[in-house]
Amino acid sequence: VPPYLRRWCSPWHIAGINAAGSFALGGIATHPAVTPKQRALLGVGFCGAFTTFSTFSVDTIKLLEAGQVSKAIGYVTLNNVGSIGAAYLGMRFGRRIAAATSTPIRIPSIMTKTKVNSGHKTKGRD
Repeated sequence: VPPYLRRWCSPWHIAGINAAGSFALGGIATHPAVTPKQRALLGVGFCGAFTTFSTFSVDTIKLLEAGQVSKAIGYVTLNNVGSIGAAYLGMRFGRRIAAATSTPIRIPSIMTKTKVNSGHKTKGRD
């Protein structure tokens, strides 16, 4: 973490970010309106970039090297249990939202463009 961010970024903030990313990924993974390509883009791209597993790993080693074993154990426990719990809640949330909407939420695709040809819509690449 750069020195100017150290004041704002503690291991506990990283745990919160990981849990939030897990919640978002849980919702993305279960919503039927999200296509497989969108799921990959949002899941791997957004959630993968947002969560900070590598930072979590380094922070854990630093806590252990500093002799703060109980904090390291608490941090690992919070990250894992918290993130798995948040993913579960996100999946339930995604399913509940999908069930509550009579029409699926349409997420615009950035993978293909929709063309209008003689009043008929066709999908294709430009």
